Amino acid sequence: MRSPRSGESGSRGVIVNRTRMLSRVFSAEACEPGEIVIAADRFTHGSRERVVCAHSDLLRGSVERSGLRAVVREMRVSPAAIGGLDGAGMAGWALSYELDPAHCVGFAAFAHAEDVRGAEVAADAIAEWSRALRTRVLVREGAGAVCTGTRRLLETVARQSDGSGERVVVYGAQGCGRAAVKEIHRLGGRLGGEGVAPKPGDVAVVGPLPLRGEERVVTEAGAPVPVVDATCERYRAAADEIGRLSGQGGHVVLAAPGREGAAVESLGEAVAGRLTVVSDPGGAESVPVPAPGAVGVVLVPGRAVRPSLAVEGSLRTRFGHVIPQRPATYCWEADDRRDSVRSVAAVVDLLLVATDAADQELDDILSWVPSGTPVRAVGALRDLEPGWLRSVGPVGVVATSNAPPQLAEELLTGLRLLGPTDTVLRSVSTTRVG
Repeated sequence: MRSPRSGESGSRGVIVNRTRMLSRVFSAEACEPGEIVIAADRFTHGSRERVVCAHSDLLRGSVERSGLRAVVREMRVSPAAIGGLDGAGMAGWALSYELDPAHCVGFAAFAHAEDVRGAEVAADAIAEWSRALRTRVLVREGAGAVCTGTRRLLETVARQSDGSGERVVVYGAQGCGRAAVKEIHRLGGRLGGEGVAPKPGDVAVVGPLPLRGEERVVTEAGAPVPVVDATCERYRAAADEIGRLSGQGGHVVLAAPGREGAAVESLGEAVAGRLTVVSDPGGAESVPVPAPGAVGVVLVPGRAVRPSLAVEGSLRTRFGHVIPQRPATYCWEADDRRDSVRSVAAVVDLLLVATDAADQELDDILSWVPSGTPVRAVGALRDLEPGWLRSVGPVGVVATSNAPPQLAEELLTGLRLLGPTDTVLRSVSTTRVG
């Protein structure tokens, strides 16, 4: 697209279809060479007097990827060049379109009237987002990125922090992820342990993992602190099964496929010396046990059930018999999470993954997506590129557990401003029926 030049008529370069208009615009306001000014609120575009600016981060990302500085501010827009710009005003391009007959949304970007490079960047950015506009279905994963145990913990912290005047100290949040820890801090809580002792008047929230061993929650002076139990029910059920099997004199094998974590370590403390962690069926073939006729198997909550049962199957093949965990105590949330992501990926042209830097869970999600479905990892709304959306219909949005809590919703909000949309939830849920 040809960039606007100072003094050219604002009536030229207008592209109009039934709902979309793209044209040159000008402003008498000041702008520094080398920066792009993005309209922040509303602007007039031809006969459209109240065009609401779409999310500025979308256009900001395009500008910053070009190497120029983006400035977002409210400004007055004119459809024609104002006499006497003399290098002091701004020339740019505006895009507007009808979300519905009563609402117009769009973008406007400007550069210094004599900044040729800036004018090209503004024109290209507006043109690229123009090509990304269309009617779409947005598909959101309904299972959620965090498990029930973590959600219960955050809800408990929020209740205890809500206007009570009490401070909240959290124990057992190991392994919940960076985003959950940030949310605890946002809610006014802090993590206990490792030299952080509660103070008089504090309340301790324990979960989703329990306190370690003989650990007690007391102040530095040794005074007890009120404790609110938010321990994960699935974790508690697994711990009870370990106690039941070890109480029968068995050696317990903890089936923990994938990366070991805080839940594995915490469960292992329950019967120190009589519990072995096995991460794959191959490991089960060589794990030492003192009494082959009394081997119990427990599945770690938060891990997929089938790979865990493969460990049990390998032990059963090796020894001919194992003492199994009761199936009613299995945790199916990892399976539901994986299958929910797959259900979203199966019906979209593009899958956006809201994530955080160096998030290991991103690799898991990529492994769940069917071959051939394009996937883009997004750490902020401004990372969304218009080229990804060209010729793309349904778009899916999922999130890792470490992603900023509001990022997935911010992505959906941004996408809703790129044309008429409908948003649907897809999820898989396992329910016990006895």
